[in-house]
Amino acid sequence: MIDWLAKNWRKVGGKFGNHRKYESLRPDSNRSFERILTSYLKWIGPHGHRRFFADVVQQNGNDPGILFDVLYKSMDVATFGRLARFDYLSLIGRYGVAPIEASSAYLRTATGPVAGVRFLFLGSRTNKSSDHQLQSWLDDIDKDLQVGMTVMEDALCNWQKSPLAFIHYKG
Repeated sequence: MIDWLAKNWRKVGGKFGNHRKYESLRPDSNRSFERILTSYLKWIGPHGHRRFFADVVQQNGNDPGILFDVLYKSMDVATFGRLARFDYLSLIGRYGVAPIEASSAYLRTATGPVAGVRFLFLGSRTNKSSDHQLQSWLDDIDKDLQVGMTVMEDALCNWQKSPLAFIHYKG
């Protein structure tokens, strides 16, 4: 695939989504698909996805939150920061590829979600409070709502952009 893409990248149409808008199919780019895919395959290992995720479960137990955290912290994929890792692993759990679920919103390096939590609980997007305290408040509200951290993180990120007027998010 990488060889084919190197020869045909100019003919491939479409564009990357908003969260990956700086990626490139251009082979000589610092954010090339080849570089990302190569690092992703290195992370997964030579035996493929089924074995990779099975090994993670075998080595770390059955707690979906712990498994998510182990994968999140181990994910050494080029250009994958907090958001890409969180979104990717959330999809892996949602589609049943692995028995994982975020038990944290991973606020330490977040922008939109942390602004949303601050605005919701402190009335200001910039009011400072520790990530631990913000996560504690999210945990408390999720005990009542029971929607999970993936939904909480996404909802807070989108809500803080326009808290007074609903804007339908189209993905």
